Amino acid sequence: MDVGLDHHITVFTLELGAMPGYSTSLYYCSTHYYPNYYVHEQATTHTYYLLAHVPEFIQSAEHFYTGADLCELFTNMMVTAWTLATNYAHIYNTSISKEALQPYLPSDWLSFEMDVDNVFNCFFLNTLPLDHHKHQQLLELCHDIPSQAEWLQLALETQNICMAGPRQEEWNHVCSLCCYMYEDLDDHWLYLRSMVTDGLTMGHYCCLVLDCQNWLHSVKDLFCFEHQILKNQCCVTTCSTPIQPGQAASTARLADNSNDDEEIQYVCNGKSMQSNGVLQARFGHRWMHNEQLCVFSCRVVAGRATFFGPEAPNNEYLRTYFDNVALPVNMFHFKSKHKEGNIDCGANCNLYIWLKLRTEDSKWHFNPSAAEQTNAWFSGFLVIMCEMPVEWFNFFLDEMIKYRNCILVCDLRKRGKAPGNIPQDILLKGDEDSEMDST
Repeated sequence: MDVGLDHHITVFTLELGAMPGYSTSLYYCSTHYYPNYYVHEQATTHTYYLLAHVPEFIQSAEHFYTGADLCELFTNMMVTAWTLATNYAHIYNTSISKEALQPYLPSDWLSFEMDVDNVFNCFFLNTLPLDHHKHQQLLELCHDIPSQAEWLQLALETQNICMAGPRQEEWNHVCSLCCYMYEDLDDHWLYLRSMVTDGLTMGHYCCLVLDCQNWLHSVKDLFCFEHQILKNQCCVTTCSTPIQPGQAASTARLADNSNDDEEIQYVCNGKSMQSNGVLQARFGHRWMHNEQLCVFSCRVVAGRATFFGPEAPNNEYLRTYFDNVALPVNMFHFKSKHKEGNIDCGANCNLYIWLKLRTEDSKWHFNPSAAEQTNAWFSGFLVIMCEMPVEWFNFFLDEMIKYRNCILVCDLRKRGKAPGNIPQDILLKGDEDSEMDST
C-alpha cells in the first residue's frame, strides 16, 4: 500500500468556519482511494463509497471540502427561505467564518472564501450521493472529464431520468388529511384519496418548435439539435422561407433587442386596414409552458411534470382518456375560470356532484386548494431558477420537493395525522381483489 502526497485543502465547517487542512490518498491493488470515492487505475469513472452512514465531509471541489452538516443547512435554507446561492455564500463568509481566526491562517493558502460555485457543488455532491445511498445504489461519475460542471451534468441527467414517475419518495403517501375510509351499503370498506393538480408559469428555455421536449445544448441556442436546420428559416411564425443572404445579421440584432418568448406584430402601413395582414415574428427564446404539481390534500407533493405546451388537451381527448376518472375542479376555478354554459364542465367538474367529498355537515373532507397553497411556496424559486441549465433545473426542483415533503410528513406525524405509504406494487400493478374509489 502506497500513501499519496498530502496536498493543501480548505475545509468549510459549520462550527469553526473555513479552516486549512490536508488531504491524502492511498494506492493499493491498482486502485486510488480518496476520502469520498475510489478510482481504478486507468479507469474512466470514480465510484463513491456505499457507506452505512453519511461521510462527515464532502469533497465539493479538488481542493475544497465541506462539512455534511453545513451542506444540510444550506439545503434547508433553500427549501424554507429560498436563499440564493450568492446570499448563502455571503452569509457564510460574514457570519459563520470566524474573523478572529483570520490573522492566524496561512497567507499563502488556498482561498478561505466560499463562493457561488462552492455552494452549488456542495449541494449537488451532498444530495446526489445521499439519494443513491438511500436506494443502496453505487454512484459513479466520469473521472476523465476536465470540467467538474461537465461530469456533474452527465450525472444529473441520469438522476433526472430515474426520478421520473414513482421515484419521488412520497409518491405513494397517505394520511388522514388526504385519505379516509368508509363503509358502503354492502358492508365493504373503501377508501378515498384526494389529490389536486395545478400549474405554475416557471421553467427553462426550450426549443422554438412548439411542444418539442428535446434539450438545448446551450441556453444560447434557440433550437434543439434535431431542429437546428430551422435556425436559417424566417422568424415570421407563418413563413417557412429560408433567410436570404444579408438578412441573418439584421435578424441577430433584432434578437438582441427583443425580449425572450416575445412575438412581435408588424403591420404594413402601405395598405388599407381592410386588406392589411398582421405578421407575428419570434426573435427570442421560447419558454416551457409551466411546471405542473400533483399535490395531496395535505400539501405533500406526489410528483412534478414539465408541460412544454398548454395544459388542456381538446375535449374529445378528455372524454376518451378520462372516461372512468372523476374530474372535480377546485371551487374557485370552477366559479371564476369555467364558463357557466359549458355542459361538459357542469356535468363532470362540479365538486357538489360527488357526495363523498363532503361531510355530513356539508363541509369538504379535503382541502381543495392544496395545490395553489403549494404553488405559493413553489413560486419562491422563480429567481433562483433563472438561467439555470435544464439538468440543474430538474434536479434542483425534485430535491426541494423531497426535502419539503420530509418536513411536512414530520409535522403530520406530530399532529397525529397518521402519515404512511401504500406499497408501490399495489398502486403500480393494481389490486383486483379490492375495490378502490379514487378521486
